[in-house]
Amino acid sequence: MILAGAVGCESSNGAPPTSKAATAQTPSQPTPTASSDPASLPAAATVIAFSVPGPDTGGRDDYRLTVRGLYRDGPYARLDLSVRCDGATSSTCLAETQFAEVSKYNSLSGVRLVDPVAAKEYAVVRDGTDRPFTSAIGPFLDPGEEADAWATFAAPPAGTLALDVVFPNGGPTLTGVPVTDPPSGYRLKAAGAPFDRPAESTDTVGLTLPVYDVKLRTLALDGALAGTESGGRATLTLRADVLFAFNKADLTPAAQQVIAVAAARMRAGVTGPVTITGYTDSIGSDAYNLVLSRNRATAVLAALQPQLAGLPVTLSARGLGEADPVAPNTLPGGADNPAGRAANRRVTVSYQLPPPPQPSSAPASPSSPSAAPAGHTEPKVSFRRAGGVTSTYDVVVDGLHRDGSFAVLDVTITCRSGTNNMCNTETDFAEGTEGYNSGQGFSLLDPGARVRYLTALALEPKSEEVVGAEVPRSSISRDATFRLTVFLAAPPKDLRSIDVVLPNGGPTVSDVPLN
Repeated sequence: MILAGAVGCESSNGAPPTSKAATAQTPSQPTPTASSDPASLPAAATVIAFSVPGPDTGGRDDYRLTVRGLYRDGPYARLDLSVRCDGATSSTCLAETQFAEVSKYNSLSGVRLVDPVAAKEYAVVRDGTDRPFTSAIGPFLDPGEEADAWATFAAPPAGTLALDVVFPNGGPTLTGVPVTDPPSGYRLKAAGAPFDRPAESTDTVGLTLPVYDVKLRTLALDGALAGTESGGRATLTLRADVLFAFNKADLTPAAQQVIAVAAARMRAGVTGPVTITGYTDSIGSDAYNLVLSRNRATAVLAALQPQLAGLPVTLSARGLGEADPVAPNTLPGGADNPAGRAANRRVTVSYQLPPPPQPSSAPASPSSPSAAPAGHTEPKVSFRRAGGVTSTYDVVVDGLHRDGSFAVLDVTITCRSGTNNMCNTETDFAEGTEGYNSGQGFSLLDPGARVRYLTALALEPKSEEVVGAEVPRSSISRDATFRLTVFLAAPPKDLRSIDVVLPNGGPTVSDVPLN
C-alpha cells in the first residue's frame, strides 16, 4: 500500500487524443499499411504479448509485438517489427502514443536499444528539427489489425553481437536481440513518419545519431561511499564527515572501513592513473580550504595505496577546496544550507575501468525477462508512504536476472485503491523528486555488505534519464495492472540473491534469486 501525493493526470499542453472523436478534431498521421512482400519477410525472431492500462477509466489495450530482426544498414541499425492490437476495452488500441515520446506521436520515437556490455543506450535517429527516423503508426489499431513498423538507430560497433530492446510507456523489454545483416533483398516497407529524407536513405549529414553513456550507481555503508560508473570510468565519492573530524585531515577509525570497501571495489576492476581529489564547503578562506582539501586527499591516498599493491595503477592526490560543489552551500534566500555543505565536503577517487569482455557469440534467441523461473513463487507486497492522497498497490516481483553491466528487475504493479479510484503512478515509483513517470526509485540491497544498487541512468544531453522503467500513464484506475522492467547496477557475480527495495519508503522483498 502506498500513501501518495495528488493523483497525476495527462498534461493539457499537447496531450494526445484518447478517442476517435478526439482524433477527428486533431488530425494525425494515417495508419501505415503492411506493404512488404510476405514471401521476403524473415522468420519472426520472437513474439511478445503485453497489456497496458488504456486511456479510459478501467480500460486496457492488449498488444502483440512480432520482432522480425535488428539489422545493420550502413551507418544505422534498423529494428523491424509488427504491432497487432489483440483487443481493447475502448474498442481500439491507442497506438499513436504507446510507442512514442511526448509530442512525437504516431511514431516509434520512444523505443530504445541498450548495450548491456558497454553500458550504452541508443535513441532513435533525429533530423534537424528533432523528428524521429521511424515508420508512422496509429493513431488507432482496431482489434485484430496489424501494422508493420521500423525504427532507425546508430549502428553499434562491429563487435557488438546483441542489444536489448526497450519499449516505452509500460511496454516490454526484450534482452539479447541479435544484431545481424538483413536477408538478401529484404526491406520492411511501412510508411515513414515525417522526416527530411526517404526511409531507405543512409545519408547521415545533418542528422543526430544519439548514443548515451549509462551511469551505474551504488551506495555503500549507509551513504558513506557512493560509486558511479559511466563511459569506461569510475568515481567513488567518500563523505568527508565520516573520514575526518571537523577541520582535520587525520582519518577517523570509521574511515578505515570506508576505505577498505573502496579498495575492494577498485580491485574488482581498475587500471592506469588513479586521481584522488579533496573538496571542502565554502566556509573558510580559499587558501585554507585548498590546503585542507589537499591534505585530506593525501591521507586517503596513504591509506589506499597499500591495499592496491600489485595492481597496474599509479595514485596521485590533489585538493580543489570549495570548487565544483555538488550542492548549494546556501539556500536561495542566503541562509546556510548544512545539508548542501555536508555533500560538498568529500574526497573522490576517479580511475579508468578495464575494457569489458565481449561475448564470443550472440544469444541463441532473444528473451523477455518477465518470465519467472520454473517453480518460483513470486513474492507479492502491498505498501504505502506518507502523503496526502492514498494510493494502494500490489507489487509482484516476477524475476531478477543479470544482463551484462545490469541487474534487470521485472515487477507487476496493480492499483488496488486511490482517490477517485485512481492511483498516482506519476510519482509513486520515482526516486524522491527525480524520475517522475518511472520506476527510478526501485533499488537492490545487499544487507550483509551494506551496499545498495540503484537504477541506471542514461546521460542524455539535457538530463539524466532512467533506462527503461517507464510507467504507462501518470495515473491509472483501480484494478489496472502493468509490468515494469527496471535496469539497475549489477551486484558482484558471486551474489546469488538480494533484497528488492520498493520506492519511497516501501517495503523490502528479501532474498530474491539473482539468476
